[in-house]
Amino acid sequence: MHAPHISHLTHAWEDPSRCPFCLSALDGGVETFPTHLSRSPYCSVEFDDWEQQVGELVVDGWVA
Repeated sequence: MHAPHISHLTHAWEDPSRCPFCLSALDGGVETFPTHLSRSPYCSVEFDDWEQQVGELVVDGWVA
């Protein structure tokens, strides 16, 4: 298992039309993000790491 990596891009994400991990355009905006994750192993791992980090910070956990 690797240590979680949360990139600067994730912290500065302001454009829902782009992936916060690789900055690829998301055709259809944030609604297509799950499809993008299923096609991009790198972004999927980054999302899992991000979700884990957020879950540790949110008292009641994170529900995606």
